[in-house]
Amino acid sequence: MNKAFLNTGETFLLAAIQAGGQAREDAWLHITQTWGAYILKVAIQNSACSPDEAREAYSIAVVGVDKRIRMANQGDFLQKASLKTYLTKSAYYAALEVKKQRRPVADPEDYAGKLASEDFDQRLRQKECRLVMEKALDGIGGRCKTILLLFNDGYSMEEIALKMGFKAEVNAKNEKYKCQDRFKSYLITNPGLKKSLTEACYG
Repeated sequence: MNKAFLNTGETFLLAAIQAGGQAREDAWLHITQTWGAYILKVAIQNSACSPDEAREAYSIAVVGVDKRIRMANQGDFLQKASLKTYLTKSAYYAALEVKKQRRPVADPEDYAGKLASEDFDQRLRQKECRLVMEKALDGIGGRCKTILLLFNDGYSMEEIALKMGFKAEVNAKNEKYKCQDRFKSYLITNPGLKKSLTEACYG
């Protein structure tokens, strides 16, 4: 690890994230509290995204950076930039992608994409659609099912974090993204279920 780009605090944070468990959660909480506002400001100013888009981009960046840190061998991460700079750049690039994804979904059958969007489709609240959706979500586990249904029902990530026992909002967001990815993969391997969702919710 290039010590010229790291201070003692960042070295400690990297070690905590790689250690996993509570140390990892505490490290990300500290990062969010310390650098979060700055990173959001940079993302908004440089990508012209909205505050909501910036927050979503930050969550995406955290997931990606966390994964890279945990997969790296000791000392193999951050050769050319500090953790703060790397996370800030990651959030900026994620903000650009979030802006693209906020455009109307071209394929009306892409129900997983609709669920992943903050723009909730009112038809999901129809009784038949709701029943099919709940049955479909059984395939990805009860915890993910609850998180995605709460998200769909309009609960804020802060409220979801409280209900589900997450230590911080960012942890709830990270889990939500993982659940959305799991659901998308589940639909890909179950085309008949995807067809049923399309018929019930978009037919």
